[in-house]
Amino acid sequence: MLLWWWVRLHNLLQLPAFIDEGAHLQWARLVWRMQPFHGASDGKLLGIWLGAIFWPFAGGLWLLRVAGLLVGMCGFAALLATARRWLGARAAVAAAALLLVLPHAHFFERMAVADAVSPALLMLVLWSGLHALAGRRNRAAAVVCGALLAAAVLAKLSNLVFAAIPFLVALVWLRPAVGRSQLTALLQIYLAAFILLLPVWLALTLVDSDMGFDLLNRKGPHTLGETILESGKIMRSLPGSLAAYWTMPLFVLTSLLWVVGLAGRKRMALLCGFAAAAFLALVVTRSTDGMFESRYLLPMLPLLALLAGAGAEKLLGAASARAQPLLSIVALGAAVPAMQFVWLTWVAPQQLPLGAFPDRWEYITGWPSGFALRAAAAGLAARNTPLTVIAVDQGSWERMQAHLPYGSQVKAVVWPPKDWRNGSGPPGMQPDELLLLDHPRDDAVPQQLSVGLSAVETYYRPQHESWVTLYRMRPAP
Repeated sequence: MLLWWWVRLHNLLQLPAFIDEGAHLQWARLVWRMQPFHGASDGKLLGIWLGAIFWPFAGGLWLLRVAGLLVGMCGFAALLATARRWLGARAAVAAAALLLVLPHAHFFERMAVADAVSPALLMLVLWSGLHALAGRRNRAAAVVCGALLAAAVLAKLSNLVFAAIPFLVALVWLRPAVGRSQLTALLQIYLAAFILLLPVWLALTLVDSDMGFDLLNRKGPHTLGETILESGKIMRSLPGSLAAYWTMPLFVLTSLLWVVGLAGRKRMALLCGFAAAAFLALVVTRSTDGMFESRYLLPMLPLLALLAGAGAEKLLGAASARAQPLLSIVALGAAVPAMQFVWLTWVAPQQLPLGAFPDRWEYITGWPSGFALRAAAAGLAARNTPLTVIAVDQGSWERMQAHLPYGSQVKAVVWPPKDWRNGSGPPGMQPDELLLLDHPRDDAVPQQLSVGLSAVETYYRPQHESWVTLYRMRPAP
């Protein structure tokens, strides 16, 4: 547990704020102004509320990421306990080691995005569901499972699919002799989740929120033909994601362990294999190529880690005492590229091999990345003079706010181009105010604003694919 915590926490702020993180931090701060439901339109509330608990103003980005890691730590503990109880001690070590170094988990769990806590919440639902349905089947365990299921839905609306986990557990561990008590426990789980979600739903209806259902619907295909076409595009993109976020040596090794784990026919291994395959099919068929993100697959990771642990338990159990150290060395060698990835997240995230598009563009070289904006915020804060910076879009303003020191004399504001007075800038513009534009995305903005601009400073993102420029403004002649 301590090793996991250190690996995830070390140099946590090396990667600057991604665009979603800037929004989440702003929403967490708005909770302190009695506005707790800003994330509801995206179907994301839990992470924002958790971040708000820690008063996310001074060191807000770090606190928001740590809040997510606290949930991740609970999920990691649940994975260890589940693997040890149902698969064996060696399976627990193998599953934990895989999640510890897996680039896919390491990269996203260190970010304050809703997807980062989804794997931990799925693992907690599975762990508590096993206690409620396959263990002693007591009411307290069922209530805990229902509460965790409700928390998962509040973290991200698409986590509604986690509701299938307790049902699958009951199905796999079905025993006619205790079938009635299992059914009772299953109903208690869903009833507890419903009771906990009902007040939130009622509150959201009062503020006319669609709770993220509209966004969820818009992200997916709407016809069978579109589903087939978009699924094919996503499937063709998956090898690139595997190469970046798994590394091929580690993927080959874990694939062998999955086969061995399934061949062992343990109920836990079969449950994890089926649930992971079903989740992958659901994500692929309910996404479009333009909206699909690698982080959507994160909930599969604890399931795949448990399945790999089952394979390692069977393989090491069948190996001789002399062969076991050799197998461990092979596993360590396969993990070397993954450990290099982890190292880069600590020291030089701009060099991470994420692939050209969309991940490297989103998190490093393109306008959704926080690179350049962090440098701009640091440069402005170093002036130590009162200054106002005007952003023309919400995302740039939120990330500037995330990176400016708390109490800084630099004030960031947002004025969309539609609110500018033709030729004279935003209302109340002062001569010393600066305009922030993100190029090449904002190349056309100067013409829309109809004001005179002179560049003051430019900050480039890695590979100079995009950059942020600060301008001094003057009314158009």
